[in-house]
Amino acid sequence: MNHLKDLYTSIIDQLVRKSDFVKNTTKLAGGTGIAQVIPFLALPLLSRLYSPAEFGWFGVYYAIALVTSVFITGRYELSILLPGTKREANHLARLAEFLTLGAGILCIIIVLLFHQQIATLFSVQPIASMLLLLPISIVSLA
Repeated sequence: MNHLKDLYTSIIDQLVRKSDFVKNTTKLAGGTGIAQVIPFLALPLLSRLYSPAEFGWFGVYYAIALVTSVFITGRYELSILLPGTKREANHLARLAEFLTLGAGILCIIIVLLFHQQIATLFSVQPIASMLLLLPISIVSLA
């Protein structure tokens, strides 16, 4: 039984040491976990500063920004891991950056011209002035 456990441990150790994919995935998962723990720990303080209605409006704003950020990148950031060479990966990264910045500029123009109409259309008048910050949020999330 101990021999089996030692064999399993050695295989896992070899996979983790040799595989950049496993190392990078572990880093990414750890960073995501920490990013989710921080707001959870700050929640008691934030709940004293903001009302439930304000949390709700922030949720609406964040949902709009998050969904829009998915569309403006074309999800090319996910394809960066696929190419065989670093040169191709760099080209895909630049394409994703170019799409993000181009769509961000387009969002700035649209929001500056039509933020009141957008707020009325989606019935989010209380955050109409916050919509002016939407392009910055979208590009940051993308």
